Amino acid sequence: MIFKTYLTISRAEIFFADKAILIEGDTERILLPTMMKKLDIQNSASDLIDKKIPLLSQNISIIEVGAFSQILNYLLISLE
Repeated sequence: MIFKTYLTISRAEIFFADKAILIEGDTERILLPTMMKKLDIQNSASDLIDKKIPLLSQNISIIEVGAFSQILNYLLISLE
């Protein structure tokens, strides 16, 4: 398995997460929580009506994969 090297203890949370976001590098790792917070604030009024869970409260696994996201595609397909 090619993606076996990515399944370390620090990335094992992908098996327990409801959603996974694969990012390429440091810029995305820094910006993603800020963007998620802005979306939560923007959608807070409509969330009360639709009963949606804010993004920052969801079980989302953010994994930095670099340029190897195509390799992990097979893993994500098998996890559904």
